[in-house]
Amino acid sequence: MSKPRKRSRLNTAVGNERMVLEVVDTPSPLMSMAPAGQHMPMLLGAASRILMAHMEPPELEQVLKVNTAGVDSFDRVAFDREVARARRQGYAISRGTRVPGLTAIAVPIFDINNRVPYCLAVTGPSVRIDPRDLELADIMMGAGRDISNRLGASPEHGVDLKLLMSDRSMDRDEAPAKKKPAATKKSARSRRRRRSRRRRRSRRRRRCSRPPELLLRPRPVRSP
Repeated sequence: MSKPRKRSRLNTAVGNERMVLEVVDTPSPLMSMAPAGQHMPMLLGAASRILMAHMEPPELEQVLKVNTAGVDSFDRVAFDREVARARRQGYAISRGTRVPGLTAIAVPIFDINNRVPYCLAVTGPSVRIDPRDLELADIMMGAGRDISNRLGASPEHGVDLKLLMSDRSMDRDEAPAKKKPAATKKSARSRRRRRSRRRRRSRRRRRCSRPPELLLRPRPVRSP
């Protein structure tokens, strides 16, 4: 069996930090260098975003108070918008926020009390993950739902598929439409040649469909 090319991690929130519980590593030389047991700031990465997206408001405020102390560049409005989107669509994506060149996708794992004590994340080189980010997000959400079901979570705590599809349709609508290439002189000449060949074939078919006596009948000579 081939070895995985992306690193998978199981994360949890410990106090005001995020801790890596388990790691399925990759032989790739480009790794995120986050072994099991490592503590990391809660603000960085997709795993932190999805954990904070499902925190109770008092707990979230405490985490933000500790992690944003002395951080002048923290944008609370943008953060709230990003966390709300992650909670609505069922996954979070970060691109190079913790390690340049790496993209991470994280999904929540609900327990029997319908809380999110854990999250599942996959990390890999951006050149591999970014072209397939939505496909991998679907796979990750399926894995997150399966683990949540095994932990006894209620079915209603799955992803809101209607909101997810509306988000994706909005993303497609916002994407610039591809313009059709203008017809060149070469393509116009090719069309004229094709029409001319069709006309010649049609004339040959009409001649071949005539009775033999018509083909052998001499043409009348016009008088001067």
